[in-house]
Amino acid sequence: MLSLAWLKVAVSRVRFVRLWHWHAVALTLVAGSVGACDDDEELARLRQASETVRAVEQLRNAPNDAKRPRLAALEKLECKAQDVCDLQRICTKAYRRHQSALDSARALRHAIGQDGGTAKQAAQASKLLSKAKRELERARFMTRQCARQQGRVVQAYDL
Repeated sequence: MLSLAWLKVAVSRVRFVRLWHWHAVALTLVAGSVGACDDDEELARLRQASETVRAVEQLRNAPNDAKRPRLAALEKLECKAQDVCDLQRICTKAYRRHQSALDSARALRHAIGQDGGTAKQAAQASKLLSKAKRELERARFMTRQCARQQGRVVQAYDL
């Protein structure tokens, strides 16, 4: 009977060890998954920062007639990190303002190019010129803010 009791104890210890082993394996897998999730999230933030910085550079360097699609591309980018979202928001506002100034300048060129320059058209052209100047001054200030925020993101993500 002693050997049968010993066998029962041995079997129950083996079951406990097996059960403990599988729990340890499961905990290791879960911990590894959580670590991998953290790594994946960090890589996603780095990718988003890099894409946003690149989109801002492309927008800034584009000729004026090619800025509108680059602005749309910047607006469509996904962001989750606050500093990257700030970069996207600040630069989007700045280049929308810049685009508005370009649109005002086009309207001014159109108004000036019309024949029969009446006093009314001259007044309209003067208003458009004033609006274009204001928009460009504001856009210049805002694009500087965009560049400063871009520098912060580049430094924070070591891009």
